Amino acid sequence: MDNFCVKIVMYKGLHADKVVYYRNKLPIALIDKWHWYFEWLTNIVIISNPDRKIELIICKQTLLQGEEYVNSKSKSLLKAKRAALKKRENDILSGDLFSFKAEDNNRKIQKLKEEIKNLENGVFNYYIPVKYINLIKDVTNKTRILCYRNSAKNCDLCHDCDTDIDNLTSFNY
Repeated sequence: MDNFCVKIVMYKGLHADKVVYYRNKLPIALIDKWHWYFEWLTNIVIISNPDRKIELIICKQTLLQGEEYVNSKSKSLLKAKRAALKKRENDILSGDLFSFKAEDNNRKIQKLKEEIKNLENGVFNYYIPVKYINLIKDVTNKTRILCYRNSAKNCDLCHDCDTDIDNLTSFNY
């Protein structure tokens, strides 16, 4: 079964600046059912940031995450660390009159050996991509919906005041 991801990306100029919403490993049936919700979230971000380009991206899941990512990255890191260790151990230090370079080289060799040992033991102290991002409230914190019935009360985007969608007027900034 193919998994898909949903991203809402905020651009700064021509470059993607921030991913404000990200869900992964979603079946296409679920995306089809909830497509309106992702469009709604995108529109909320657009209204709150009219000067920025906002894009909803629904695409096939290609990035490894979680345990899959750690296993894949551990193999490549282990290979790279072993190659760096071999290079350091076989390196000839020229012009090292007072053996300052040798001490530094030995320190780096010990550090590489510790990192290799940690990777072999399953300890992964590196970046792991997140599985879920929801920064919608951070980029829309000024947006409130004002209702006809209760003009003194500003509702949050979750419609806490029990008004229906027909009674909504406008956005306050």
